[in-house]
Amino acid sequence: MKLERRIARFNLYDFLADLIPGLVLLGCSNLMLSLPGWHLPFDPAGGLAGAAVVIAVGYLAGLMLQAASEQA
Repeated sequence: MKLERRIARFNLYDFLADLIPGLVLLGCSNLMLSLPGWHLPFDPAGGLAGAAVVIAVGYLAGLMLQAASEQA
């Protein structure tokens, strides 16, 4: 029952509130890692599959950032 209420409360704002900080973190990480010559293990410009991976990883990174900010 709780899962159904939580899914019903999930909306676009919740998704974007986690996605955008995660994408910013990935972008900053990519920028900092590219300075010494390292690259992310996936190509964000690789078409639909690459975009899906970036969105999924960005959303998960945003969730981890939110969890870390609530712990502090």
